[in-house]
Amino acid sequence: MVSGESEAKQQGSGILPNGMVEWIETATSSRVVNVEAAVGAGVSREGAYVTLEVQGEVKEAYLAFDVRRADDPSRADWCRREAAALRLAEENGLRAPRVLASWPEQRAILTHRLYADASLENLDTTTLNQIAEDYVSEIVKLHRISVDDLNMDGFGAPGPVDAWARQRTASLRMRHDLHGREDPLFLLVYQWLEKNLPSGDDIPTVVVHGDVGAANFLHDGSKLVAVLDWEQSHFGDPMEDFAMFSLRGALFPFVPLPLLIKAYEKKGGYPIDLQRIRYYRTLVTLGSLNDMHGQLVQSNEPFAGNVGKVFAYYFGLMTLIVQGMAEAEGIEPEPLTLPEVPVRQWDRLYDLVQDEIEKNIAPRCSDAAATDRATSLVKVMRYWQGREKYGAAFDVAETNDISEVLGETFSSLPDARSAFAEAIKTDRVSMPDAIRLCCHRVAREMDAARRGLGPLADSTYPPLI
Repeated sequence: MVSGESEAKQQGSGILPNGMVEWIETATSSRVVNVEAAVGAGVSREGAYVTLEVQGEVKEAYLAFDVRRADDPSRADWCRREAAALRLAEENGLRAPRVLASWPEQRAILTHRLYADASLENLDTTTLNQIAEDYVSEIVKLHRISVDDLNMDGFGAPGPVDAWARQRTASLRMRHDLHGREDPLFLLVYQWLEKNLPSGDDIPTVVVHGDVGAANFLHDGSKLVAVLDWEQSHFGDPMEDFAMFSLRGALFPFVPLPLLIKAYEKKGGYPIDLQRIRYYRTLVTLGSLNDMHGQLVQSNEPFAGNVGKVFAYYFGLMTLIVQGMAEAEGIEPEPLTLPEVPVRQWDRLYDLVQDEIEKNIAPRCSDAAATDRATSLVKVMRYWQGREKYGAAFDVAETNDISEVLGETFSSLPDARSAFAEAIKTDRVSMPDAIRLCCHRVAREMDAARRGLGPLADSTYPPLI
């Protein structure tokens, strides 16, 4: 016979990393009586609902933890910043979850559970706009907190407004370089960011939330309940939050960005600068894309996240980042035409495998998180199908494109990309030509992945005006 306490620990050990249940109990002076995996916790982190018993009283909590990047020491500071930002929000009367405990070394943060809705599906337009305006009012309050005397764990000093962008770009470049597999697309983005960095004494330094947008707040059907997901908070430019509104609006449709901007101005926010939004939009997109590229392409470390979802968002972000640079530079990439390819021998097999996963495996799975992971793998499988069909033709086309721009002949795509990367580093290729080459490459890759991506296949930033 297993005691209730032992059952809870066994249940938790099947959902949470080793030692997490014991940490929760020690940090909160409580007993864990139930652990339930949370579906839809996000692309970057896992989540779990945790029931605690404290001196005979039952309390409900929510645990966010990062198993995919648990071995990345830099992520500890993200956890510290999230806890510090949530405490700052509480001190200043912002609506946000209350921190119960944080464990930066294990990328875990435990907060009071809030019973409200993150989904926007059942809201009419008027109600959604009202909630969005309520949400923006909290961001204005955050931006208006004076940073002069703040001493926040993990934040560092509130230095010049461009300090975060410089440090972030350098950090992302270093992370990319550490793997030793250079990608010309990423080198181009780093260079573009370094050459276009906004600066000036008239730009205020504020506490930036860093991850605003749909799915990152809770509501009760008529008003905002809480602002969520503070792990990317930092000192920076207030336009960064509108850059994130733009990025998340491309992936998770929300309200039109001009309405958010109007609400921000109405509530007393800082003056809007569209060019700075475009700059930071590229930077925040790179932050997510760089991490996914390292996990999917460069690293040899074990992968613990939802690979299907990460894969899908990776392609969406690739499309967005080249679109953003092209827009900022006034470039209109030429549309590409798919090559004529006959039906392949194994095309039907891909259909059968998808049916097997969605109709036979998923319905028999009692674990909702496992079902979500299994069905997400269809996205990867459909990319394999696209590469089998178009891959050879796409590789030849990209090799020829690079050869034409650089004025050299290359025998393989790896050789062409290597030369392209060197040309970017030595400024032997113009920014417009480099952006066009990357736009063409991403368009081809997206066409190969399109069938499994759904709406992400047509990802585009929402209009700023």
